Amino acid sequence: TQCSTSASVIPSIIQNKIDIPDPPTSTRAASRKNRVYELRRFLLETYPDLFSSRQERDKKDKPSIVLDVAGGKGDLSWLLVNTIDSVEITSVVVDPRLTKHKHLCKSVSYLRDHPAEAILRAIPDQPTHQPLAALLEKIPTTIRRTQHLRLLLDNYLVEAIQEFQITKSKAAWSQFWSEAMARARRAQTLGYVEKKTDEDEFSCTVIDDADEALETILSARLIVGFHPDQATDSCIDLALLLQIPYCVVPCCVFPSEFMHRRIFGSDERLVRTYSDLLEYLKAKDPDHVKIAELKFHGDPVTARKIVLYREMPF
Repeated sequence: TQCSTSASVIPSIIQNKIDIPDPPTSTRAASRKNRVYELRRFLLETYPDLFSSRQERDKKDKPSIVLDVAGGKGDLSWLLVNTIDSVEITSVVVDPRLTKHKHLCKSVSYLRDHPAEAILRAIPDQPTHQPLAALLEKIPTTIRRTQHLRLLLDNYLVEAIQEFQITKSKAAWSQFWSEAMARARRAQTLGYVEKKTDEDEFSCTVIDDADEALETILSARLIVGFHPDQATDSCIDLALLLQIPYCVVPCCVFPSEFMHRRIFGSDERLVRTYSDLLEYLKAKDPDHVKIAELKFHGDPVTARKIVLYREMPF
């Protein structure tokens, strides 16, 4: 599905946006796959209490659970659990697709086997710069595995959580869980087709138990969605329901799939453009939503750099 683009996007919506010049062009740093490192930086700066060191938190505190919605291969979750000093983070990918961390693990092995190359690639603003190399010293000797909820985060899931909050019915949740798991397996998100060979020792640990899945969702302390496509609305809706912060970087609009989206005002209209989508999402949490621009390469419209977020505490 093509992303719709509006040339008039940002100035009319974002009044508190500061123009941030792009850093010097770097062949590696300009890669689309490296945008996740910028999101990691933003999360650490925006939610310092969540990512504070273990020594600064109460020893009785449970690990901070982050729901990484539509996380795809799971790169963000991998980075959160493996590159933050002395903090216990459980980042859970919420996506029907299998995760793949082999490329990250292989890169770490290569950099460790070639320390001179690692030092070279760690230098910022150079054509050889590789963000992973700059984080190499933070990565533990034994790579930690992330967790995985093979679900679609959609309105059905939000409604199921809301129903449980009201009824406390584990039976109803278990029924929903079975149906949701089956539906997720049938989903072919944006043409995704699963192969039997996709799952390997580098994949996340899949949460299959209904009770464990419910506890994981209810215990979450942050919901993150980086270009979450059809899950964008539900990222914010679930966060508001759970009364926890969210950090969402919207991307595609999918106007034909979300005909219920409306912008109300002097001229009620359907959400058809990226500009409309930002305005519509802001209206879900108008008193608390904040807006920022991520510092990765590309035009702010076509690169989809705008992040909508709510700070802690809720």
